[in-house]
Amino acid sequence: MQHDHFPRYAPKSGIGRWFDARLPATRWAMAAGVADDSTDQWVVVQNPGDRSAFVTLSLLADGSPVTVGNLSSIEVRPGQRRAFNINPLLKRATTPLLVVATEPVVVERDLYKLRAFGLAMSPAIPLR
Repeated sequence: MQHDHFPRYAPKSGIGRWFDARLPATRWAMAAGVADDSTDQWVVVQNPGDRSAFVTLSLLADGSPVTVGNLSSIEVRPGQRRAFNINPLLKRATTPLLVVATEPVVVERDLYKLRAFGLAMSPAIPLR
């Protein structure tokens, strides 16, 4: 069904449901996910603070963090929102992830089906 208020040119389609994060944190975990030829995975980091945050994204491989590609000490300026596509850096059926930042940030994970209808967007889990 086509609705006039949805952009007709959008390369992805589906439904997203978002529950706001209550507070920013410096460590975030994402337990499940996939980055393969059928699903495109993105990690989105928002810095609501007034100082730059330097963010590192790691895969939890057998419980040990391993940096994902070149996503180490990436600057997210105050008020900035940055999205990182995981697929070019990592192809894996199970992708538990950890985000560590030097300043409190908010993190979400977005999964988009490729060549099919569907997407999932969810906040990461803050670690205190």
